[in-house]
Amino acid sequence: MAARSSSTEELLSTDQLQIHGTRLDSPAYCWDDTDDDDDDCGPKPRELYGTFMWTIDNFSQIDNKELRSNLFDVGGHKWNMLIYPQGLDNPSVYLSLFLCVANHDELLPGWSQFAQFTLTMVNKDTAKSKYSDTLHRFWKKEHDWGWRKHIELSRLPDGFLVDDVLTISAQVQVIRERVDRPFRCLDEPYRRELSRVYLTNVETIVQQFIDERKRKIRKSIDDERIWSRLSAFWLGTDPSTRQQLTRENTDTILRLLVKYFFVEKEVTSTLLMDSLYAGLKVMKQVCKNTEDMVDIQWPGKYDSRSSPVVIIDKDNDMFVLADDVILLLERVALLDSGSHQPSADCRSSENSTKEVYTLAQVRAGVAFDDTLKQTCRHLAAFSMDGSKGSQDLSNTSPENDDVRLIKLGWMALEFFFLAHVFSCIEAVHQEAMALKLQEELIEDEERKKK
Repeated sequence: MAARSSSTEELLSTDQLQIHGTRLDSPAYCWDDTDDDDDDCGPKPRELYGTFMWTIDNFSQIDNKELRSNLFDVGGHKWNMLIYPQGLDNPSVYLSLFLCVANHDELLPGWSQFAQFTLTMVNKDTAKSKYSDTLHRFWKKEHDWGWRKHIELSRLPDGFLVDDVLTISAQVQVIRERVDRPFRCLDEPYRRELSRVYLTNVETIVQQFIDERKRKIRKSIDDERIWSRLSAFWLGTDPSTRQQLTRENTDTILRLLVKYFFVEKEVTSTLLMDSLYAGLKVMKQVCKNTEDMVDIQWPGKYDSRSSPVVIIDKDNDMFVLADDVILLLERVALLDSGSHQPSADCRSSENSTKEVYTLAQVRAGVAFDDTLKQTCRHLAAFSMDGSKGSQDLSNTSPENDDVRLIKLGWMALEFFFLAHVFSCIEAVHQEAMALKLQEELIEDEERKKK
C-alpha cells in the first residue's frame, strides 16, 4: 500500500502534463483559474501553498520543554512548527505538535488568516507516517493550532526516530475565502492528496444533503392532498409569477451555497469548495454555447436518460429551471441512489475514515465548446454507482477523484437550486392558502351578520 506522501511526486508529473495541455480530456481544465472571470486577480492557490521539512537531531537528548523550527514563508506569512517533546498535558506520554504564525505579538487587532495544513511525523516506512490535517482561522489570540496528543512517545522508536533524528513535515495552504461564490482553495497536488483520504466524506456530505431534500419533496408528493393542491396552485399561477419563482440571481444562490457548505473547522470544506467551483465552471461552460449540442450520458443503475435540471442564463445572470418545476420535482423524487464500497485509501488504518458512500444518478444533455466536450466525455466514462461505465469508482487514480469531485459539485448545485425553488413555491402557496382561508372566514362572518 503506497503512503500518501509518496504519491506527491507522481501527482506533480501528472499535473505538468495537464498544465502543458497535452491531455485535453483531463478534468484539470475544470480547476484552471487562469480564465476565471469571477476571480479578483489575487494570488492563486498554487501561489499560497508551501511545504517545510524539519529535522531534529539528537532528539532523545533534548531537555527543552518546547522546541521551535526555523521560520518559513507561505502565502505572504511567516510560520514555524512548535513541538513539546514530552507533551503539553501528558508528560512522557504524548508528543504535542502545533503550527504557529510567527511574530504573533506584532499582529494587528482584527488580523486573521484562514489556512488548511497537514503536519506529518515521517516514518522510514512511509506507509506508517503519522498525518494530521486540519482547517483553522489564525488570529491574534489563536496564533497556534495543532494536536496536544499528536503521537505516543512510545511509538517513536518504531521507525520515526532514525539514528536519533526526528523528521516532521508541514504542508500549508493559505486560503483566500469568499462569501459570494464557491472559490478555489487547494493547490492541485495537495487537493489530490487530500482527496485520497477525504473524498468519501465529501460524497457523504453531498449525498446527505440531496437525500434530505429528496425526502422533503417525496413527503409532499406522497401526500396526495398536499401535492394536488400545490399542483393546482402552480397551474393556476400566471406565466410571470412562474418565471419569477423558477429563476434566481446567481449571486443570491451562490452566496447561500457557500454559507451552507463552507463550515469552518471542517477539514472537508476546502474540497467541497473546490468541487462546487469546478461544478459551477462546467455548468457555465455548457450553457455558453447552444450550437454544439452533445448528449452526455452519465451512466447509472438503470441506464436511463433525463434532461438537465438547471441551466444558467448568462445574459441575465440567473439560475433557471430547465423544465416545468412539477415535472422536475417528481423526476428528482424518483431518482434512485447507488451505493459503492471503495477500496482502502493510501493511508494507514489509524488515519482512515469509514469509506462508504451513495451517489444519486445524474444525466445531462448539454452544449459544449471543444475543450469542455473532451472533458465531459472523460467524465461520462465513470459510473456514479460503480455498476456501469468503463472505469470503476473504486479506482483511486487522481483523475478519477477529480471526476468525482466535479460531478459532486454539479449535483450539489442543481439540487441546491431546485430545493430553493421548491421552498419558494411552498412559501408562496402557503401564503396564498392562508389568504384564501382569511377571505373565507371574512365572507362567513358577513353571511352570519345578514
